[in-house]
Amino acid sequence: MSDHPSTPAVPKRSHTGLLDLNRATEQDIDALPGIGPRLAERIMEYRQSVGAFHSLDELRAVKGIGKKKFERIRPLVTVTSGAVASARGKKAT
Repeated sequence: MSDHPSTPAVPKRSHTGLLDLNRATEQDIDALPGIGPRLAERIMEYRQSVGAFHSLDELRAVKGIGKKKFERIRPLVTVTSGAVASARGKKAT
């Protein structure tokens, strides 16, 4: 139990190596192709306003993410529903 075999250095990446939009920092998102600092900020603001991304398609709701940009980054990103603690305060009943 005290052994930690190769603990992932970047927990914001999923087990598939994709960038998890629910864990990524603004800098991580900014590093995606075609995403600059302003768009990365908008993505973070959207994520904060909804609590978490539940599907990649939600990314299209962010101003500045059109079809071409979405198709360009879609293979590089993912969303993991169980990874987000932001919904801890809210209980769905």
